[in-house]
Amino acid sequence: MHKYSIYSLMLILFFAINVQSAYAYIDPGTGSIVFQALIGALVGLGITLKIYWYKIKERLIRKKQ
Repeated sequence: MHKYSIYSLMLILFFAINVQSAYAYIDPGTGSIVFQALIGALVGLGITLKIYWYKIKERLIRKKQ
């Protein structure tokens, strides 16, 4: 292992072990934002798959002809 990776591992372990209370709360709007982000990511993934599916399908049809 390199010297920097050992230091990085030690730093990560230090912060993982030294966890303190945040005294914070999640307001009701946070759930809505997370839900919107999830829906947006799924729609974006679906459109991306649709675009590439048509490109692959077009290449397969072109090879058969």
